[in-house]
Amino acid sequence: MLALGLNQFRKEHFWLYHVKPTDPTTYAAVGVILLSIALLPCYLPARRATNVDPMTVPRHE
Repeated sequence: MLALGLNQFRKEHFWLYHVKPTDPTTYAAVGVILLSIALLPCYLPARRATNVDPMTVPRHE
C-alpha cells in the first residue's frame, strides 16, 4: 500500500520497459520472488533435519 501511495511522487521513472507503477502482475511477481528467496533457506536445513533419527539426537548431547 505504501508503494502505491509513493508512486505519485516519482511516476516518471517507472515507465522503464512499459511497466506501470500500479501493475498488479509486477507486484505479484516480486512477492513470489521474495517469498521463494525467504523459504529456500528455511527449507534446506529442515529437509536435512528430517533425515536424522530422533532417538539418536538426545544420546549424543
